[in-house]
Amino acid sequence: MQTSLPVIRSLARSGAIELAWSAFEEAGWHERDDLSEALCLKGRLFKDRAALASPGQRGAWLDQAINAYLAAFDLSPATYPLINAATLALLSGDKARAEALARLTIELLDSGTHEPETPYWLTATRAEAMLLLGDAQRSATLVKQAVALAPMAWEDHASTLAQFSRIAEHLGLAVDWLEDIRPPASLSYRGTMGLSPQDRAASTQIEAVLKRERPGFLYGALAAGADILIAEAGLRQGARLHVLLPASIEAFRALSVMPFGTEWGARFDDLCAAADSVETIATPGPPSVAGVALAQAMVRGLAVVNARELQSRVLTLEIDCLPPSARTEGVSSPAPGLRTIRIACAETVGAATSPLADDQQLLAVVAWPEGGAPIERESGYASWCDLADGIWAAAYSDPGAAVAAVRRLERDSGEPLSIGLDYVLAPAVLESPGAVAAGARAIARTARPGQWLASRAMALSLVGEAGDMMIQPVGEVRCAACAIDVYAIAGA
Repeated sequence: MQTSLPVIRSLARSGAIELAWSAFEEAGWHERDDLSEALCLKGRLFKDRAALASPGQRGAWLDQAINAYLAAFDLSPATYPLINAATLALLSGDKARAEALARLTIELLDSGTHEPETPYWLTATRAEAMLLLGDAQRSATLVKQAVALAPMAWEDHASTLAQFSRIAEHLGLAVDWLEDIRPPASLSYRGTMGLSPQDRAASTQIEAVLKRERPGFLYGALAAGADILIAEAGLRQGARLHVLLPASIEAFRALSVMPFGTEWGARFDDLCAAADSVETIATPGPPSVAGVALAQAMVRGLAVVNARELQSRVLTLEIDCLPPSARTEGVSSPAPGLRTIRIACAETVGAATSPLADDQQLLAVVAWPEGGAPIERESGYASWCDLADGIWAAAYSDPGAAVAAVRRLERDSGEPLSIGLDYVLAPAVLESPGAVAAGARAIARTARPGQWLASRAMALSLVGEAGDMMIQPVGEVRCAACAIDVYAIAGA
């Protein structure tokens, strides 16, 4: 079945550039020189590939993108391909051509014969043309007008931010005014389970932090106490809530909500209903210590990914249980672009009545082809290592240790390896390592030499730990009866 252009465009917008291009080629759209929509998408994909290319290859990709956009314009005069060709001409070093195309864009807008488009994009397009012509003041006025026309269109604002930032950097223009249209921050949170409902001081601090930071997106769980207070405060301020639980909704509610008082149950239910998304980690039984750690690692990654897509800030909020005399707010920056805000609160109540299960362990699994050098367990790096079906696999305590192991593998092997990475919940007493490694092995089989591919859990955990890690969705692989979403890893 031929993949449609809207589906491919959606893949490109999600950051899955290579997957989008593969689908574009397989469907035969790259050969359609008679369809403006296909040519515009070809220009978009070439532009995205140029952004990922080395400096020596970038010019060729930019030229192909410009040609595709202008071919689309020749078929059907429209502002979208014309303004993109103008900006890419500037980035390729042809300022005169960029200015000529920018003026032509303004003429088309003034004529009223352009394509149907939203008021936001028509105004933003004029602002982009003015910026290409060096009129930053007029551009600032127009872009603020565009945002006023669609104040909640954050993805559109993010696209404008990225495009204008590239233009301004190339022209050496100051564009502080772009901060006025930057989408709100993405915030992951972690709270102490069982916070007393009577701790008004903690509630006040949480409310104050969220009012100051104004996050637009919240990522976390909904345990009784701090989690629920944060989520409720965020929703009151208009944020979008994304919930990730370390077990099924029923099991989580039974262990992490209801033991602390029935009033928390109703609030938990209301928040699940109000959330934009509720996701659970597939695991039998109640939440475990390891499951909570996995969920927390993933929500940090989700916040980072969303902030990058929206060209915005990423924050973490942690609620710790300390004596009232130690109630102070602290801010730290563990990684570039990441701020952690910590708030102390009163002691929890009832926490001892519902302990988390301790029957699971969290393992970061690396898999690579038999040709690579094996890792010896006695080296102190791997908890276990074995070979099955031509694929080595080894388990580590955390994603950072797994990444270090891959670096050692590539160094010792002297050749590019096909790497598969997975982050899994396993029984505390491991009787069958092969079953735990099945996902990583399946991923490694699909990777190309020199490519690191990871499951969603591993990819999100890595990007949440390292501020410069980049992940890109590339599809899915089958492992026994399950499907695994796979991401390419760069910058590890």
